Amino acid sequence: MRPGEFTTLEAAYLASACLTEPAKTRAPIAPREVLFRTALGWPSAEAPVTERTVSKAIEEKIVSPSKAARVKVDEGAVLYLVSAKRLEGVRLSREAKARLYGALRRSRGRGRRNWRWKIAPTLYFTPGRELGRWHALVDTYARDRHRHIASDPEILGGTPIIRGTRISVHGVLARLAGGDTMDDLVADYPEVSRAAFEAAVVYARTHPRRGRPARRLR
Repeated sequence: MRPGEFTTLEAAYLASACLTEPAKTRAPIAPREVLFRTALGWPSAEAPVTERTVSKAIEEKIVSPSKAARVKVDEGAVLYLVSAKRLEGVRLSREAKARLYGALRRSRGRGRRNWRWKIAPTLYFTPGRELGRWHALVDTYARDRHRHIASDPEILGGTPIIRGTRISVHGVLARLAGGDTMDDLVADYPEVSRAAFEAAVVYARTHPRRGRPARRLR
């Protein structure tokens, strides 16, 4: 998977994380910490964006998926999902939604306080500095996924693992669900960074195993 491509579940998860990140805090929370804490259920409210939301945007031909065996979407789709949720209650035509998605795909490199797009005759969308935080959160996940997660047919039959180990991402999530803490994991595997364990938790949540019970670390 390319760094800037995401499964529909990943896109929904990232959009939800963007929406649940505190807009104003005395001590800003780093994007990686937002992702990790959201993966563990913080805040505990139901995810504001679901995988079905992403699929609907694709079906309506607002979001353009990649031409791959498995449907994937780009960063613009994640930003569109966040923005569309913020615009709930505003009636937008399919064309207006498509214009918003297109503008967000082209948002890289623009001044952080000057994003402003006309998406309808009397409607402008101005996300302001929030868009910079959304970009940072998506970038952080894409980077950590590439840096710390791997899949090798010769290791655990191709089960996603922390790169350079035989530790499965689902095993990490299972241990935390069973009551262990991140400190416990770091103590048990001092050669593995906390960032790698955090990436494993997020990846496991966005790539659930279908119909199989969680397994412990091996």
